[in-house]
Amino acid sequence: MIDRKHACRLADAVTIDGMVPSDVQLTLASSEVPTVVGAQDAWNGPGDACVKFDVSRDGEHVYLVARVTDDVVMEGDGLTVYVDGRPMSDRSQYRRLGRGAYSVEVAAPQDGASNVTARAYGRGPEPKGVRGAATATSDGYDVELALPAALFGESLDSFQLCLAISDRDEESDEDCTILWRGSN
Repeated sequence: MIDRKHACRLADAVTIDGMVPSDVQLTLASSEVPTVVGAQDAWNGPGDACVKFDVSRDGEHVYLVARVTDDVVMEGDGLTVYVDGRPMSDRSQYRRLGRGAYSVEVAAPQDGASNVTARAYGRGPEPKGVRGAATATSDGYDVELALPAALFGESLDSFQLCLAISDRDEESDEDCTILWRGSN
């Protein structure tokens, strides 16, 4: 779903340490009734897994800060950000993620460490300079990302972004993925 409502405001650089400051305004959030992919019956509502986040930019990076609520954080849980920096005309005509699109996966922190993996779609160039971190909180985990402006094509004026929360509550569970602004 291409949604033109959300501005990416100018802001100062974000310190990428995985700890979202308590005074940060998280203006965007997953829906009370989101699109759920995979084990749909495993999702038990926003208290099970949801996200609040904000996106900002300076001249060199787009920053994402997110607070993920997750009642049981375990291996396999994480937040994935999909970015498509192609021009709007290309995104509208060719809706699948391809060259010019990237995903950045931040694993839920395990034993105090978080793993960040970035990849390109459509045999695009490897995304370089992505920085990210996550830290555990009392009800889930926080995520911070710095995405280089080069991932967003020629300008930061228009890009597509989607978030997906991977959640499971027991080792035997199938993966459940909760989408922010997913297409039905």
